[in-house]
Amino acid sequence: MECAKGAYLPMETDDLNLRCWQQKRRFGFDLLYPTRRYSDGLSQRLVVQRSTNEYVANPLYQAAEGKVARDAGLVFLAGIVGVPWQDIADDDSLASADTLRYLTAQEIDAKARWGVILGNPNEGTTDAPVLPTDPLMVETPVDRTSLGLGPNPILNAPLVDSKSTNPRANPINGHEQVDNGGHDLQYACIFPLATPLNCDQAAQDANKGCDCFEDELVYNRPLCQPPTGGAGTIKQNFAKAYPGLRHLQVLKEFGANSVVASICPKIAADKTKPDYGYNPAVKAIIDRLKEALKGKCLPRPLVPNNTGAAKDGLEPGQVPCAVIEAVLPEGGDCNCDPNQNRIDVTDRPELRQAVLKKLESSQTCGPSPNPTPCNTFCTCELKQLSGADLMRCQNDEAAPSIPGYCYVNAAPNETPVGNPALVNDCSADQKRLLRFVGDTPARGAIALVACLGASLGSQ
Repeated sequence: MECAKGAYLPMETDDLNLRCWQQKRRFGFDLLYPTRRYSDGLSQRLVVQRSTNEYVANPLYQAAEGKVARDAGLVFLAGIVGVPWQDIADDDSLASADTLRYLTAQEIDAKARWGVILGNPNEGTTDAPVLPTDPLMVETPVDRTSLGLGPNPILNAPLVDSKSTNPRANPINGHEQVDNGGHDLQYACIFPLATPLNCDQAAQDANKGCDCFEDELVYNRPLCQPPTGGAGTIKQNFAKAYPGLRHLQVLKEFGANSVVASICPKIAADKTKPDYGYNPAVKAIIDRLKEALKGKCLPRPLVPNNTGAAKDGLEPGQVPCAVIEAVLPEGGDCNCDPNQNRIDVTDRPELRQAVLKKLESSQTCGPSPNPTPCNTFCTCELKQLSGADLMRCQNDEAAPSIPGYCYVNAAPNETPVGNPALVNDCSADQKRLLRFVGDTPARGAIALVACLGASLGSQ
């Protein structure tokens, strides 16, 4: 039946604005790539080559001979997309007029916000998509108040129909626009323009982007109404964003190294405010980079030896951890220099094999796509600091120069260890870290950390 319509569809059913919207339902097939094409392309070491349908090395992770492949933890994806900032903000931001902190990808998952902003597209299955529970994220050209949708679940703000003349009737998207015959989707959110646009004949002749030309006022867009309310004019006072569902799906699939932010800023007028415009998005990106690149904040507490004497191989103040540096030798032999607080572990085969197995399972070495044999890696244990060096590591903001590491804890309701200022960059629920000092881990090395009760993991 779809093919019987002919090779070309009339503008009424195939407007350029909606060309990518619900293609399979409307046209019988989907010309868009699956979102996994993009999330896998950023995260997987092997990807499918379209010309042969065979797996090949992903250039992002393919190591040159004798070099270490890029760690997947060093690839990040940030999206500033069409989604209400209220849906992805923390509780303090909702209560404050002047601040905005975006939830991390893990927090979005923990608070079940993916269902709010994305639903479940069920891409690649025969199941019908599950709509987002935020009605503002439902993609459709029709007035959504006619669809029986509930309110925005974060603010409990109901949709406002397309007859309203108040551009702030709904605090997120103003109100619905009149269905213009399938030429435009309803908005996820709107925000005030710093400088309103005049959608006059000169702008139209110059082919400038504008939403309030004279012949479009019949759609009663909130963008065209005065901020205090009233009939629309050719002065555009607000900008808009459409629901960014495909972008959000890629970000969800990509996982913990995703950063999700809204293209609708919370503070759009006062440039003196720290969280003006897209500053919160930039801060979210920086915070995620700092946390991931530092990679030492701990999700669980460790138990130091507080007996005052050596016990179970631990000096006073030390924690039950082992840190192994795995590095490809430059120019031949391995050198675990004891003067640099490093011990060769080749005579401890169980520990070395556990390290090499971890490197192989993460595809850092071993079979394709990496040509580097795992047994070529040097493995040195980095000694934990003790005595006066341990105290300096745990308390001095200026890091001591001696190579090694120490444990610091300032988490609430846990025994404090060291200077709380040293864990300022850790998230509120992870105010603990292994602090590495003295230019450690070594340049070009992969550090694998094993602590009592925790799995061997890389940093």
